[in-house]
Amino acid sequence: MCNEFCGPFVGGLLVAVGSAVALGMPIGTGAIGLLAEVVGMRAAFLVFATAVLIAIPPFLRTVTPDVLAGVERARQRQLAEHRTASDPRER
Repeated sequence: MCNEFCGPFVGGLLVAVGSAVALGMPIGTGAIGLLAEVVGMRAAFLVFATAVLIAIPPFLRTVTPDVLAGVERARQRQLAEHRTASDPRER
């Protein structure tokens, strides 16, 4: 269904993100549970909160307004190509 609206590239990205979340959540929850058992709940929360805060600046450097605008242009181009390819009157 996504390929109809997004194109195969975006569909592939969605599958990749879904896989990362599906694999990362069990690993992350297991790691924080183990850490909480060893050093305590507050220390485990502090470690993971710090990891999240460390991850924010690289994300903000990578996802800029220019990059988002380029993604939107590519999406519009893909939608236009899809409409042209699926419209039998255009052939």
